[in-house]
Amino acid sequence: MTMLTAILLMFASLTGQSAQADRPADPRGSGAFQRIYDQWTLACEDPSFRGHVIQFQLTLDAGGRIVEGPTPVRPREDAGWRRAAETAREALVRSAPFEVPADFTGGKYRPTFNMTGLCARAAEADED
Repeated sequence: MTMLTAILLMFASLTGQSAQADRPADPRGSGAFQRIYDQWTLACEDPSFRGHVIQFQLTLDAGGRIVEGPTPVRPREDAGWRRAAETAREALVRSAPFEVPADFTGGKYRPTFNMTGLCARAAEADED
């Protein structure tokens, strides 16, 4: 499993949706996913930030760099959605390049973010 596939699978576990990737999963991905969280400024205190599911289309090259996107899939006009989408996009961009194995050939991916789930997990982490 590639790092990116593991990241996508973790996105899917947060959203309840399937992750699409062309490689099998790699358990080394948990560190890379944490890297995205480390780059993300969640605004969970704002009720308009929560409740959104945001998906992006992006293309990675063989080195794990984003070469196209991330572009929101089915963007919405409301300010809360746009704010949440922008913070997710910024975290993706800052987290790249992704750690990928030598035989990774790149491809198109659709990571999905569930803001309600992310904010709930962030609140749980703050309690620890």
